Amino acid sequence: IALKTARLRAIFLNKVLRVRVVTNKKLMAYLMTFLAANGLFIVIWATVEAPKAETITHSFQGKFPVQYQRCTNTVWDDIALIVRLCMLGWGAWLATSIRSVPLAFNESKYIGIAIYNWVVLGA
Repeated sequence: IALKTARLRAIFLNKVLRVRVVTNKKLMAYLMTFLAANGLFIVIWATVEAPKAETITHSFQGKFPVQYQRCTNTVWDDIALIVRLCMLGWGAWLATSIRSVPLAFNESKYIGIAIYNWVVLGA
């Protein structure tokens, strides 16, 4: 939806007032570039530093020990979070920049709701 919104921004908020065509092929090229970069990041992450589980044991007043495992956080998690936050910022910027687009094409409200849900609910 963000790429489609970027196309709307390029078409409707064109200050030069010339015809601007953003084809589906170009949007798919952007999408494939993003997916390839994301896939490459995940492959490098898994190759350089494979996820490790640490075992944690808790007990209530010395009784009923509970043992569970969780993945440890690394610098790779921070890099992934920063990239996601940059994407959210870009989406919020897109949503605010296309508010003046005709309602038939405007999806800024839905983008805003999606960003709000991710930030508030942490989904």
